[in-house]
Amino acid sequence: DFADIVVKDMILPNCVWKAGKTAGAIRTTAISCMWALLQSGLLTRDKMEPLVESVLTQLTTLIEDDNKTTRLVACRVMTRTFDLMGTNIDQDRLHNLYPELLKRLDDSSDDIRLTVVQTIMAYFDCFQDGYDVILYRAHLEAIYRGLLVHLDDPEVKIQQAVLELLKKAAELAPHMLIKEVENVKHKHRSTKYCEQLIEHVQTFTSKEVN
Repeated sequence: DFADIVVKDMILPNCVWKAGKTAGAIRTTAISCMWALLQSGLLTRDKMEPLVESVLTQLTTLIEDDNKTTRLVACRVMTRTFDLMGTNIDQDRLHNLYPELLKRLDDSSDDIRLTVVQTIMAYFDCFQDGYDVILYRAHLEAIYRGLLVHLDDPEVKIQQAVLELLKKAAELAPHMLIKEVENVKHKHRSTKYCEQLIEHVQTFTSKEVN
């Protein structure tokens, strides 16, 4: 119970945005403590269950913090939260998170950009079996389109990381992803990664009903 109390009464209140350098330093310390707790294993899935909504709310703010360290650690905490909670996270809540995650792919720090690729990788493990691809089509299209922009990123390491991410993301709606790739590949400076992705995704096409 100690871990729950620390998160609820000490960490989360200090993650709330306030102006000033001191407040910024406190946010960095608070989210670093959260990371340490998650790494220690003291925060189990059962203990996180009643806290996860509040944690995710603060994390969506912290990943946009002015301080690079705060943003980086917040992305790591979010990754670990997704790993820990998996499909226990409310599916509608997941739809509210991806716009903020996609924004981090435009971060000024490549370290953060690569870290958030791992965060989004974990994010895709949170979708439940039987996820309604047709009902939530608009969300998936937005995610795929947002990721495909970075398949043509100026940084090769980002392109390669996003390629692996899209291979995983393809499992949800392979036909839809192929269509989105076909729509944009002519805009890319090189179609190499698009072609690699299409080739990979075609292995999943038989698994999607529609």
